[in-house]
Amino acid sequence: MRLIFLVFLIGTCFHAPGQSADTLRSRQLDTVTVKSNRFPSEMSRLPAVQSAFLFAGKKSEVINVGNLNAAIALKTPRQIFAKVPGVFVYDMDGTGNQMNISLRGLDPHRGWELNTRQNGIITNSDMYGYPASHYSMPMEAVERIELVRGTASLQYGAQFGGMVNYVSKSADTTRAIGYEGIQTVGSFGTLSSFHAVGGKVGKFTYYGYANKRVSDGYRKNSSTHYDAEGLALTYSPLRTLRFTAEFARSNYVYQ
Repeated sequence: MRLIFLVFLIGTCFHAPGQSADTLRSRQLDTVTVKSNRFPSEMSRLPAVQSAFLFAGKKSEVINVGNLNAAIALKTPRQIFAKVPGVFVYDMDGTGNQMNISLRGLDPHRGWELNTRQNGIITNSDMYGYPASHYSMPMEAVERIELVRGTASLQYGAQFGGMVNYVSKSADTTRAIGYEGIQTVGSFGTLSSFHAVGGKVGKFTYYGYANKRVSDGYRKNSSTHYDAEGLALTYSPLRTLRFTAEFARSNYVYQ
């Protein structure tokens, strides 16, 4: 992103001792243009007010996935959460299928100390279960990751670690149909294929994705097969009224 600053300098008239106003002249200087480059930030904060939630003065972080310098297809937690203070990662399977993380030094096993959500909807079938095992969405479909901890996380449940919310990408509303494809080839037999379509037709907005990933793994007997799909459909009869239906699933098998 390029920022352009325009600076206008105009001379000022003043009366010096023993000098009349007729002998003074004002002079307008030429415009000075200052150019600078600003790089997109990987980290940010939740706004003070978002919908019906108040985050002012709360401990929160937002990870902008699109700006990360990380292997998104491999979904390595140590890279994704590298710049979030207090995040502890348990590298259990090495396949990227499970996000074993915790906050404040708690137990990261299966991420069970966190209230895990996708687009604000809780994904673990058991409140105190293993959310990292129950559901795993592809990181290519994630726009940002929101973390809320401290006293602000109590509104999401009794988990000590707080709340982590994976916000999926949305459709390009400037066109009827748009396509995004990400193909990844890596070491240890890693093959990943991600496809997404979205757009806006009349009062309907849609976005869907499908992901398939296979890997032999860097450990013995660590072969993994993963696939996930998602679909979101929104109907907006009025500017201030919106109905949204979402479907998402994931399936993985690893030795």
